[in-house]
Amino acid sequence: MAAIGQLTFPSGVDQYLALGQEELVRKLTIGNSWNSIRITLHLAFDGHTAANIGYCHLYAGVCSGTVQTLASGNPLNYVGIGFHNTSSDNYIYTANSGNPYWETNGNAVYYKSGGALTLSQIGGNGSSIPEAGQGTILRRGAVACVITKGASTYTVQHLYTTSYRSADLTTAAFIDLVEQVVNTPSVFTSTQATPAISEAYGPLDTLSIMWNRGVYPIHLYAIGVTRLS
Repeated sequence: MAAIGQLTFPSGVDQYLALGQEELVRKLTIGNSWNSIRITLHLAFDGHTAANIGYCHLYAGVCSGTVQTLASGNPLNYVGIGFHNTSSDNYIYTANSGNPYWETNGNAVYYKSGGALTLSQIGGNGSSIPEAGQGTILRRGAVACVITKGASTYTVQHLYTTSYRSADLTTAAFIDLVEQVVNTPSVFTSTQATPAISEAYGPLDTLSIMWNRGVYPIHLYAIGVTRLS
């Protein structure tokens, strides 16, 4: 069950939503009136054992409506990024000289538009998710994706960064990232795929964030959705 908590960072107290084995869905105020959007998550782990975490599925994307969503296993229409490898869904633990983090071990595009849910590996490195409550520096990090509509295929970009393995992404810095109306803010590197998507199967008007591990909750400090065009 999702829960609200807070943690004190050098820059001040920040609240989080602890998400475990569940999906967060919110209807976008802009509906499906967008051509390209970026979804950015301000996130961290807290208090987990210093070891790899297996069977990790973190997804960020858009779906059609708030009823038949990704958690149902049969969404009406969905496209997003899976922050894990298709062949290995372990999150890899690194001690990092007293500032531990987990690496998502790859990334993939996840989509369903008239067919079956499909997870397709794309290149690039995994994202780093810091351990907020342990280490010499209390840290939050970020993962992101960009979804751009096309006539018959969409361009889906995974954005990854290593910048917050040993540094905290403050609330102010996160807001600055969200407000940058560019596909790839300078802190990120991107890889992409072009799956076949059509809104004939339902308008992509709803934000969907899903994490599958109840015993290892992930903390969401903020979510930013930026309409790029």
